[in-house]
Amino acid sequence: MALQTASQIPLAGRLLLIGQEGSSGGEQSCLADILAAEGFLVTEATGLDTGVCGSAAPDLILAPWSAAHGDAASFVAHITDSANWKDVPVVVVGMAMDAELRGAFYRQGVADVISLPCDGAELRSRIGRLLEFRHVSVARQDEAEAIAATHEQLSAMRVAEMVEAEAQRAALERRFIDIVNTTDGIIWEADATSFAFSFVSDKAERLLGFPVTDWYRTGFWVENLHPEDRLWAPEFCASCTGRAEPHDFEYRFIARDGRTVWLHDVVTVVIEDGKPRWLRGIMIDVTARKEIEMRMEQLTHEQARHLSQLAGELTHAEQRERDRLYDLLHDEVQPLLVAVRLSLSSLTSATPIGDTLRIAGEARDHVTQVMQAVRHLSVKLNPPLIRERGLQPALEALADWVRANHRLLVVIDAGEDVEPTDAAIRLLCFNCVRELLVNVVKHAATDRASVLLRHTDAGYLRIVVADEGHGFDPAVPTSGTGLATMRRRLEMFGGSLVIDGGRGGGAAFAMTVPMVVAK
Repeated sequence: MALQTASQIPLAGRLLLIGQEGSSGGEQSCLADILAAEGFLVTEATGLDTGVCGSAAPDLILAPWSAAHGDAASFVAHITDSANWKDVPVVVVGMAMDAELRGAFYRQGVADVISLPCDGAELRSRIGRLLEFRHVSVARQDEAEAIAATHEQLSAMRVAEMVEAEAQRAALERRFIDIVNTTDGIIWEADATSFAFSFVSDKAERLLGFPVTDWYRTGFWVENLHPEDRLWAPEFCASCTGRAEPHDFEYRFIARDGRTVWLHDVVTVVIEDGKPRWLRGIMIDVTARKEIEMRMEQLTHEQARHLSQLAGELTHAEQRERDRLYDLLHDEVQPLLVAVRLSLSSLTSATPIGDTLRIAGEARDHVTQVMQAVRHLSVKLNPPLIRERGLQPALEALADWVRANHRLLVVIDAGEDVEPTDAAIRLLCFNCVRELLVNVVKHAATDRASVLLRHTDAGYLRIVVADEGHGFDPAVPTSGTGLATMRRRLEMFGGSLVIDGGRGGGAAFAMTVPMVVAK
């Protein structure tokens, strides 16, 4: 019969009928015709020439047997060892096969043994069952392989996902630890009942010197508190924790090297089952801020003391000025005005013209003296040049006045940009320089002095008043309070006064004052 190609034979019902050498060709063709008549697609091959089926395997191999082919074992071994398809079922077909022979074939692993003669219905039934079982087995095997492949793929994907998730978790954990350990503060966690630490970041050792393991020891935190803060800080924290209130407080902690470190502790209370379970917080080093606050408080106390002293001194100075003003008016101005009044009261209509002119001239001279005294007083109380032209012209005028009235030559050396913007600073500097020059006149026993003005890079005006007198020892107490009062007035404006007595080589007084008054 004509052979069909592999592409023409459907997979369900593909039979390969193998004819052995020495077999009857008529018997093989008759068997093929019977199978074809029953609806099977049969491909015949001579010997084990399995290439006739192409690359696709048949569903069943039919091997006709006769006594000339030898025993069952040799026959089956010859077929299974030579065929390309080890897993294709083999059906042995032969004439007059008794039970013993069929058993021998079954023991060799064949799928079925069919004894001829056999009608077409029986062949169809037995081969059909084998093909159905074959298809089901192949389908189940394919399904099992597909399930195994899918399971393996899913397992591989799951493993990959687990590896990736673990890598991400490890990366996040490292990042969290890095964030905690690089935060500018001590991150911590403690039991809300025992206050025993369960976690402390590495910042604790860098800041306070104690190994992190020391913090896990019971009582460590309390033991290293400052003695004064140990009296209240633990009780305060316990009280807030008992009320489940977040809280923050500042206390002193004694570092391993003995330093006192101020800590600002911000605490959160974690509630579990309606009760405080954990305390979590961060300790921040605020030592620098606390030192500034304490220094500011100290400065405030010092300034308050200076203000009190200065207020008293100003009161005395005001009284002295009032006394000086009274003396000037009583001893100089008032006698001149009385003299004018007496002179003018002596004039009558009968007074000769010559006497009248003389009396009028005397009165004019007295009035001129009064005007000069009042002008001198007004200039002393409030120098007009300070308001109208500034500090340097006022100091130059002061130098001229000192030279004219006290024969003291004063050299003014002013640099660039030495004019304070605030009138109060200008007046303060003028009064200090005037007072220092008056002291030179009274105590230095010299006829030369100098005033140096410079604008410093720090925004201060530096004024140095120096003389060529015999000098003095600033450490020796004096009866006057002028220099002490001057220093306090300068300090009230953020300035200073440094005295170099010279001890025989002339004295120098260096003042510094801000160019702008701080508001």
